[in-house]
Amino acid sequence: MRAAGLSVDRAGVPVTYGNHQIEGGRQATIELLKHHPGLTAIFVLNDLMALGALEGARGFGRRIPEDVSIVGFDDVPYAALANPPLTTVGQPIRELGEQAADLLLMVVEHGAGNAQSEPPRVSLPNQLIMRKSSGPAPS
Repeated sequence: MRAAGLSVDRAGVPVTYGNHQIEGGRQATIELLKHHPGLTAIFVLNDLMALGALEGARGFGRRIPEDVSIVGFDDVPYAALANPPLTTVGQPIRELGEQAADLLLMVVEHGAGNAQSEPPRVSLPNQLIMRKSSGPAPS
């Protein structure tokens, strides 16, 4: 949002938590729409929950993406098979695993350091994968 020149007001962004599974996404979406019926977009922690969010939004009478856009995170293989196919953020899973293994080996070989040392940071690129569950905001 900042990159687009828009202000970021975290207090104005409703948040609901689920259990990281399909049912958790469905229940969290129902809660969100119950308390914030004007929502036009939902970003979900992972694709499993996003699949539940699709179901929850439809059960609430919302059309996707005409009334509400839903975006997941992970790009699991069946995200493209959802109805509608799920827009998601893909992450480089193999590279994540390689970096985690490298960090673990570094700790095993050299120790974890001391309390004053800053933990290593690893940043890997993500990719927005546009499919049919997101669209322009309703007017």
